[in-house]
Amino acid sequence: MTVGSRRARPWSRVTEQFARPRPGVTILVFDTIEADSFAEHVAHIADHSRVITLDEAVRGLSREDPAVGNTVVLTFDDGSADFSEVVLPVLVRHHLPATLYLCTAFVEERRALPSGAAPMSWSAVGEAAASGLVTVGSHTHSRRQLDRASNAAATQDVQRSIDLLAARLGRPPLHFAYPDALLGSPQTRHLVEERFHSAAAGRGRLNSIGRTDLHRLLRAPVPSRAGVTEIDALVRNVGRARG
Repeated sequence: MTVGSRRARPWSRVTEQFARPRPGVTILVFDTIEADSFAEHVAHIADHSRVITLDEAVRGLSREDPAVGNTVVLTFDDGSADFSEVVLPVLVRHHLPATLYLCTAFVEERRALPSGAAPMSWSAVGEAAASGLVTVGSHTHSRRQLDRASNAAATQDVQRSIDLLAARLGRPPLHFAYPDALLGSPQTRHLVEERFHSAAAGRGRLNSIGRTDLHRLLRAPVPSRAGVTEIDALVRNVGRARG
């Protein structure tokens, strides 16, 4: 064996290590829904990835369970009316679970979301939860950016969301998403960690097994006009066969 070939072996192992997908959970967030492209995206994900619930992902990541490696979680924010009109029928068609992080003020007060979209009704939220496919989490009450809120205001806003969801759906939310992925003060982060099993708090592709803080979950935004190649790029750490 030559010196050159001896040196090649370690580099080959390094290259192989980086080429091999790391086990973990990819959490997708659909920020904007366009009916045709959304249906295409979800059909492609259903055919090529293993989709699990957020509860399953959190349990698996907390236990460093390899069974959650190469999986996908689907998430949605705010609670606009198109969730019940467009999203839920597609989820039901493919029997895929998802998490909806709800801003409760807009549902409760029947006023437009900051995006201008109409909100869901409480009856529609209840129907989504009753489908057995949708986990409803908190996205604060008023979609307040917690990095700009006082501790008292942040506590009041988050707690109002918890109380409303518990009253309207019969159970408190277990999962939270920071609006715009912006963390608040250490005190605010503490109140979130006290009240929720998990929190989505950043943008990124993979929540690696053994390396993930459950209150700093990363989510990968899905462009509304993405093609299937872009969808594959978002979930390229995800196995190509259903489990």
